[in-house]
Amino acid sequence: MRLFLMYVCICKGITQKEIQSAVEAGASLRDIRKSMGVASECGSCGQCAKRLVKQTQDEMRMMDSLSYAV
Repeated sequence: MRLFLMYVCICKGITQKEIQSAVEAGASLRDIRKSMGVASECGSCGQCAKRLVKQTQDEMRMMDSLSYAV
């Protein structure tokens, strides 16, 4: 099986996995923008990063609610 590395921010070389890991560690979009510099150059990645943070947070909430159901 081949895994693909998706770059969210080309300017800073930030990948999807890096953003997901930061969110899983408790970072907000604001934290990610500050620490990684997402959307600080051309800004093209801003909306993608925002969606990715929300999606990761939603998945974490869903997994958390499933663990309580067991």
